[in-house]
Amino acid sequence: MDGSHHQVFLTSKTVLWPNGLSLDIPQGILYWVDAYYDRIELVYLNTTERKYRGGSIYKLDQVTKTVTLLRNERPPIFEIRVYDAHQQQGSNKCRINNGGCSSLCLAIPDGRSCGCADDQILDGDNVTCGGT
Repeated sequence: MDGSHHQVFLTSKTVLWPNGLSLDIPQGILYWVDAYYDRIELVYLNTTERKYRGGSIYKLDQVTKTVTLLRNERPPIFEIRVYDAHQQQGSNKCRINNGGCSSLCLAIPDGRSCGCADDQILDGDNVTCGGT
């Protein structure tokens, strides 16, 4: 989460105001809202195929296979969230005591990285934030 292990999924000059990133791990899809174009966009992580949707949000009941319209409105849309209770497992170094960080704790594959708000600077101990 600190940007040190990043991967490029999409390069485009047509993504102008991306907001509200959401990752659907089981389906391998990254969603975002482009507030400039007023639409929800997605990219399949295994193919980099990109699509976009309008402002309608639907819910699919996996048991009954019924589709319900949750929201149909004219944008602006600024946020989208994907939640799967089965994916909320595991642990990371930030879970207990904020990873020892005084402000932001960012999980990385082998531990954690501390960060600070825009108006603060990370001290030499790499855990404490101080004023500018």
